Amino acid sequence: MRLVVKLKICFNIINIFLFASLCIIISTPFIAKLYAEKAQAFEANYRWGNADKMYKRAIALDRFNAIYINKYGSFLSKRARCQKEQLAGLEQSLHMHKRALALSSKNAEYWYHSGKDILDIYKQSRAIGTKKQSLDSAIYFFKQAIKYDPWNFQNNYLIGWNLLKIYNDIGAAGQEFAMDCLKRALEIRPGKGPQYIYPMVMHYTRNFDIIIRITPNSLSGYNNLYSYIKKYNLWQYRKRVIDKLEYYHEKEDLKSFIENAQIRNKKMENISKAYNSWQGVADNSKNEYKDGNMYWSGAAHLAVDIPNTPSNITIKARGSKAKDIWPYMIVELDGEAIGENFVNSKDWTEYTYEVKGSKGVKVLSVTFPNDYCNTINGVREDRNLYIGGVRVESIIESDREGQD
Repeated sequence: MRLVVKLKICFNIINIFLFASLCIIISTPFIAKLYAEKAQAFEANYRWGNADKMYKRAIALDRFNAIYINKYGSFLSKRARCQKEQLAGLEQSLHMHKRALALSSKNAEYWYHSGKDILDIYKQSRAIGTKKQSLDSAIYFFKQAIKYDPWNFQNNYLIGWNLLKIYNDIGAAGQEFAMDCLKRALEIRPGKGPQYIYPMVMHYTRNFDIIIRITPNSLSGYNNLYSYIKKYNLWQYRKRVIDKLEYYHEKEDLKSFIENAQIRNKKMENISKAYNSWQGVADNSKNEYKDGNMYWSGAAHLAVDIPNTPSNITIKARGSKAKDIWPYMIVELDGEAIGENFVNSKDWTEYTYEVKGSKGVKVLSVTFPNDYCNTINGVREDRNLYIGGVRVESIIESDREGQD
């Protein structure tokens, strides 16, 4: 009888122990999660000490949770950037991110954070005269991040941005990789180009060829690039972009392309019969141009008689600048571009464009795309374009040979 009682007591003790263990096993992740959430709240308010304690407690309770380890690494990196001596904190951050990678080797976010730590350590160590990490190592980690999640916008954008900041240090292969990342970012979110990616590329590289390189080969891609040119008054690159834009317009939306061409041709035909002086309407459809004075963005037209030989069309123009940028003039003949340039003088200046012979009355058009007006501290700035007389001269072959 006593033996049975003792066995029952032992059995109850074991059950209690197992139940308690089960409760601990079940509750530990929840407790760890609470600590992690508290850590993030402290971090958001820059309470570094409290956040550090909470992260450590969360990891102590859930040692194999890569998410907490990665977040702790990111916290250490963030804290390091707010300190005068950053190197030690960045090295601790890298250790935690690599620890997270050891638990989840195919997580692109962990690869990115490790690469970013290596890059920051490289920059810090270079600043104090040592070299503890290599750029090749950082690029390797970045490539792994793209390998495991190639269409992640944030990773592509951030990797491209971080590499752009040291563009001249990463070599040709690194530069190609950075451009590939930015191109993918634009393919994922094309609208980010005009506002973020294109200005960033021009700021760090001053090279428009790179912008062309990363622009998605599509109608929407070049529409966004054209928006960037308009926004930042980079009209000197317009010709390169408009040719691509028209190519993709014809390729992707042939019906619309043909309709626009028909509308343009009909418009040119009507203008050629009526416009004996510069006439036109601003883009706002409210203001009309008079005597070639273009006070608003838009296009002015003039009917001209073209001989059946190659000819020079010379236009007199002058401008007023604002924000140190002169008016831009796009010149077309019957809707086909024949030249474009900044009118960078307040005095009347002649601008000459060569056209092929095509006898008949044609429509000469001048488009002014970059109007601007503002008053700052009582000083008024107003960018305007003024167009005057036009001269059409046949090019004699002997003159052409003499010029050659």
